[in-house]
Amino acid sequence: QRMADLTASFAKRGQGTLADADRAQTELNLQKNVLIRSNEAIRLASTRLAEVLSLNDGMQLRPAETDLIPVELVPDSADVESLVAQALSNRPELHENAYEIAAACGRYEMERLSPFMPVVGAGLSYGGFGGGVANTVQNFNDRIDFDGWMFWELRNFGFGERAARDLAASQVHQLQFRRAFLANRVRREVNEAYVRLISARSQVAQAESSSKTAQSSYNRNLQRIRNGQGLPLEVLQTINA
Repeated sequence: QRMADLTASFAKRGQGTLADADRAQTELNLQKNVLIRSNEAIRLASTRLAEVLSLNDGMQLRPAETDLIPVELVPDSADVESLVAQALSNRPELHENAYEIAAACGRYEMERLSPFMPVVGAGLSYGGFGGGVANTVQNFNDRIDFDGWMFWELRNFGFGERAARDLAASQVHQLQFRRAFLANRVRREVNEAYVRLISARSQVAQAESSSKTAQSSYNRNLQRIRNGQGLPLEVLQTINA
């Protein structure tokens, strides 16, 4: 905004060209669009965070700090192997897979012992019972019957038992292979995240240095323009930098 006002003022006094003023105004409009998109991104991020925190609809969250300071969750000296071990012991999908394997092993054990495990049942019946001599039914009394039974089942002459055991064993093996796949994926994600972390910290350091030199260049070029020694394009370049 300061740059656009300065070039417009120079153009009106004949000390600068109208093309420079138009260029500065165009760049100002572009930067305003950037600001509008940034505010949109802030509101969208606030909405997503409100969903995670189960807050009221329409609540806008704003950071308490005015300065953007990196938060160090993992130090540079961290051992990647320890990070991988921590991830393997805490990732929820691995815990889920462990419970699935335990359940599948239980089903296999049940199928393995099923031919030797009987089916047990019991019953109780109550009602009136009539009886008498010849074809006469005159005496009625209450009657209670208790029934119990037990039987063994051998499916398909034993071939069905084997098929059921093989199916249960196959399910166990599939879940075990999936655990290996999940563990390898976790290792890859941790290693990739660590590489990105180290690279990002190096980029932050370079960006801080570049920001300081660009700010210094901006101040010098702006002063040169005010003294009638520089061009507006030089300031625009430092602004973009």
